[in-house]
Amino acid sequence: MAQPGKLIAEGKTKRLFKLEKSPHILVVSKNDITAKDGEKHDVMEGKAVHATATTCAVFELLKAGGIPTAFVERAGPDSFLARPCEMLPYEVVTRRIGLGSYIKRNPDVAPKTRFETLVVELFLKSKGRKFKGIKLPADDMYIAEVSPTGAIVYRPDMPVRVPANAATFIPNAKLYGKRARHPFADIEELARKVFLILEGAWRDQRWQICDLKIEFGYDVSGRLVVADVIDNDSWRLFDETGRHVDKQQYRDDMPVDSVAIDYAEVAKRVERFKALEKKPRIIIWTDNRDADVSQFYNATTRGYADFLPAYFDGFMAPELSLRQLAAILEYEKGDVVVITYSKNVNALALLFSAGTHVPVIAVPAPSTRFTVDVDIWSSLRVPTGAPVMTMLEPENATIAALGVLSARSPLAYMGRRYEMERRRLKHTDSPRIRVQ
Repeated sequence: MAQPGKLIAEGKTKRLFKLEKSPHILVVSKNDITAKDGEKHDVMEGKAVHATATTCAVFELLKAGGIPTAFVERAGPDSFLARPCEMLPYEVVTRRIGLGSYIKRNPDVAPKTRFETLVVELFLKSKGRKFKGIKLPADDMYIAEVSPTGAIVYRPDMPVRVPANAATFIPNAKLYGKRARHPFADIEELARKVFLILEGAWRDQRWQICDLKIEFGYDVSGRLVVADVIDNDSWRLFDETGRHVDKQQYRDDMPVDSVAIDYAEVAKRVERFKALEKKPRIIIWTDNRDADVSQFYNATTRGYADFLPAYFDGFMAPELSLRQLAAILEYEKGDVVVITYSKNVNALALLFSAGTHVPVIAVPAPSTRFTVDVDIWSSLRVPTGAPVMTMLEPENATIAALGVLSARSPLAYMGRRYEMERRRLKHTDSPRIRVQ
């Protein structure tokens, strides 16, 4: 275990220490649990260990999904190593289910309403109703609108733009510091992806993450990263019966010993995240060495799955092709979808579908022999026991593959769901922070 040096900072639930001869800092969790802005405070035996276990499992999964974080590695039962960061003064809340302060700001929304497109909200971190010398009517003000000149914030516990909730303007110099632009668009994208990965991971256990509070910072290289901690204090989480297994129970005055049981159960369940860190594999199989398979993936989709181009002429040597594919599948051991890209569109796809257990998607390669109005019927009337999906566009084939893989992979789920919700945001009035 790393030995702590000088204490850098201490919060309600953790301490931060410098480390000698190391560029990292040591984050040590505490057994304290608080609520109602610190008015309620108890010591929960074992919470430090449970919080650290949860945070480390979460950050390892996020790292596997390509999310930049300050997390390095677990250092001990109640501590982990992190890269030092210039923390941003915002709390970022992502919501799938309408609960808590969201209902206070939006009384027309029924509690537990499900948002098919995630809602991302930002709150200004402050203490004593002041932010860098600016007096505020409340702490943790809701950031309703941001621009290069500053931000408009409101009380978080009542509807926005009602007479009793006057706006406060936070100028650019106070809000962004020395940086030339606000980071909210980047923050929103990362917040959505973080939530979707965790939503996919908890779906695997039939639990529902309702909302999630995270923080961001800039590391020493200037990169925006998810920082601080993500533990059972950071989210609202329903089990399969719809019961809270999170800090909400403590807010609702459940005995601390009872709350501790659920914290231990959450820490135990996140151990299963380890098995979800491996990216699923999409095999692009072609019978033409010169085929351009790069059209099936790009820099974005590569973050959601691993792509393996493969070549063998299944039409000329079907048995060898099947043996080669079987050898690949034996080596992979994880979830796989095969996309065939061939002029003999049905021959190769039907061969693989009938001879393997994995889903197969057929994409016809450019050919004068394939005509949609004639050959589409042979793609639909496939033999029993050899189901094949046929797509004309490579991009759609990849999207379909991610949809299949998302049933078990939170990384594929994030990719498919993020792109779907991103398109929806462009064409609907789904609630989001106004960024100018």
